[in-house]
Amino acid sequence: MQRLDKRLTLPLVLLLALPTLSAGDDEIGRAAVPLPGVTTSASLAKEPQPVGALPAPGYPETAEDEGWEGSCKVRLRISAEGEILNAEIAVSSGREDADQAALDAATSVAWRPGTDQAGKPLTQDVTMTFTFELSGDEGD
Repeated sequence: MQRLDKRLTLPLVLLLALPTLSAGDDEIGRAAVPLPGVTTSASLAKEPQPVGALPAPGYPETAEDEGWEGSCKVRLRISAEGEILNAEIAVSSGREDADQAALDAATSVAWRPGTDQAGKPLTQDVTMTFTFELSGDEGD
């Protein structure tokens, strides 16, 4: 009977841990996996934001010629000073050229750091999705 109680307790512990492991993955959003020294969105008053508009990635020519469409997620670590400390593909599109185009777009702009509820700048990971879609217009 005691063994059964332990099995019932384990899922409860795991369920309580899930929200801290994944705060979400909105377009420009929350930390996908909080790391030491990185603040999660739960403690933020304001999330990191690009300065100005985030550019669309360049559509890789071979992908366009092949009629390929898809998306990838890029994760940036933005310092409390607004510097990009790390940039990586969180979820690949399956195409190296599209992933690189998304990384280039995400890192081509300056960033404002996220802040805590007191307005203090914080280091945080931010994840964004880049979607590659053909417009369907003929005759460019």
